[in-house]
Amino acid sequence: MPISNHDIYHEFPDHSETIDDLVASDRHFAVLVERYHDANRRVQAVESDSPYGTADDDGADKRQRLLLKDKINAKLIGAGA
Repeated sequence: MPISNHDIYHEFPDHSETIDDLVASDRHFAVLVERYHDANRRVQAVESDSPYGTADDDGADKRQRLLLKDKINAKLIGAGA
């Protein structure tokens, strides 16, 4: 099973410039994006090690990734993106 692309720029393709601007100017946003990328890498590592594309132990990382994505989205909305 192919691993889905959940890179932050893939998740918000119309906001890549805003993401770059906020990462450069807003330390809290930069930390959110960094934590999102870390959670995403952990999920992808678990999925790539499983012959079925997923494993039970990646649930917490998937929830963390979703929570961070929601926070990033809220910041993008607040920035007028």
